[in-house]
Amino acid sequence: DKKMIKKEYKGKRCKVTFQIKPEKAEYVEIIGSWNSWQPERMKRKRDGTFYITKTFEVGKEFEFRYVIDGKEYVNDPEADGYIKNPFGTDNCILKT
Repeated sequence: DKKMIKKEYKGKRCKVTFQIKPEKAEYVEIIGSWNSWQPERMKRKRDGTFYITKTFEVGKEFEFRYVIDGKEYVNDPEADGYIKNPFGTDNCILKT
């Protein structure tokens, strides 16, 4: 079973690959506190897994969520934690 969040550390940098495999989706975006919640389109593999790799500074903490087809907000079951958001749901926490 593949990890849905993979972290690779190199010096003061942490390369994070986010992956999600929804049952069905035309497209998936990731939104996060690292870029003021601007949606970033994820790439699609042949098996239907969507992924994106980002590089962060080590020792930081970010909030994020996935957005399926621009309307369905989804959390990652392998996030480092969860925090309540202003919309009455939870955001995922990523620690680098």
